[in-house]
Amino acid sequence: QDSPASAATINISGTSNAAIAITLPADGTVLLSAGPATMALNGFTSSPSGSGVLSAGGTLLLSIGATLSVGLAQTPGSYSGSFNVSIDYQ
Repeated sequence: QDSPASAATINISGTSNAAIAITLPADGTVLLSAGPATMALNGFTSSPSGSGVLSAGGTLLLSIGATLSVGLAQTPGSYSGSFNVSIDYQ
């Protein structure tokens, strides 16, 4: 059975009203794997995109999505992986 896709979410906390820069993974750098089978994640996007401002309470909810490349004869299974996101104060 297929699982519904959803965006990854990250709760950011820090200094009130601080401006931040968001850096997402580059294309060709993230693979999900199930044993020897892999699928690539490319075209990462976020909301907010590129930069943002923490709230007066010092928080921000960041949503991250990407395009999953599924092959024609992709091996069924439970695929997993990880990726890094950088948040820098401006």
